[in-house]
Amino acid sequence: MTESERKKSWVEDHLPLDYQEIAKKKHLPMPGRVGYGERPAVLVIDMAKAWTDAESPMGTDMTDAIINIKKILDVARQPELKIPIFFSIIPYLEPT
Repeated sequence: MTESERKKSWVEDHLPLDYQEIAKKKHLPMPGRVGYGERPAVLVIDMAKAWTDAESPMGTDMTDAIINIKKILDVARQPELKIPIFFSIIPYLEPT
């Protein structure tokens, strides 16, 4: 199987048909395999207390997720690994 055939197969197996049709009409790039890269990073998204604290009006019990994220961060923070870590944030301003 050629690289082109592998990409086509991945697209057909993983992308909704309507996206495939829109992408063809608008000449959008179709994703294919990109591999794991050469330098991993950790990205922690939406782990604000508002969502992870069961006592918060919008929150739920995320204890298991928090424990597992901490394990990943503990590994990534090992100085010899030099793994970049990024956190998404949403700033809230005090009402004026």
